[in-house]
Parts: sequence; structure tokens; C-alpha cells
Amino acid sequence: LEANESNRPSHSPDHEENVPVANNVTIELFALSPAKLSEGKRAFESLIESLNVTKSIKLDKSITDNHLDEIQSIARKFNVKALLACDEGLLLKGPEDSVENARTAIMEKAIEVVSKSSIPFPKTWTPQSQKLEIVQVSSSSNEWNEVKSEFMT
Repeated sequence: LEANESNRPSHSPDHEENVPVANNVTIELFALSPAKLSEGKRAFESLIESLNVTKSIKLDKSITDNHLDEIQSIARKFNVKALLACDEGLLLKGPEDSVENARTAIMEKAIEVVSKSSIPFPKTWTPQSQKLEIVQVSSSSNEWNEVKSEFMT
């Protein structure tokens, strides 16, 4: 490449020029000033922000810092921000699909925590590892008779 005044790129900001290289191949040079870079960054951030949604989960009870840490950890897995707002409950902010997926995972975790701590089960029951499990119950047991009386009356 021979450099002369006709094909030497200008170094002024916001200047665009095609520079011949060889065999009719050109490289497009484009320079931006720091102000234009900053403006472009703000525009890009604004576009990303406009694609985000905020949804709330109402809380019946206050949650501990430990539970909030767990919730935020779940939210981060979906690239969602989770914030605790006094009046609105738990706020989830991010792309709509991600917010819905995070909300579902958080609700499943909440159900798991509540069911372990507040619902008393008979000691003879074994812990459930799946959402739905079928167990054998003798037709002469108290459990069988309770269910039968509820649904067969």
C-alpha cells in the first residue's frame, strides 16, 4: 500500500473513509469521538431497558435475609433482578420470558419451603421427592376411610 494524500485516512473524529488496499479490496474505516461512543452506549442501554418488564410477587409474610438471598440467587440464574419493595412485595425485573421462568422457579421454592415448615404430616408418611406420587393404602386403614368418606358421600 502506497500512502499518499489521496488515500491516507483522516484521523478526525466521526470521519468515514474507504481506503484502497490491493486488487480492488477496500477497508472501511470509521472513527467515533468519545462523545458519540457515550451517546451510542446510552441509546443501547435505553433499548435494552425498554425490552425489560417488571412483575411483582405479593408476599403474605415477611421473608428472612436468608430466603431473600436464595430468591436472588434463583433470579440471577435467569438474568433477572429481584428486589424487595415494601409496598409491592418482591419485584422481578428482566426480559419477559426470563422473568416468568424466574417467577415459576421462585414460587416452586416458596412452596417447598412452606410445605416443609408449616404443614404437619403424619410421621408414617415418607418425604415426597416428586410433584406427584402414588402410594398404596390398605382399604381397611383410617386414611382410606377418610378419603372414602370425603369423596363418596
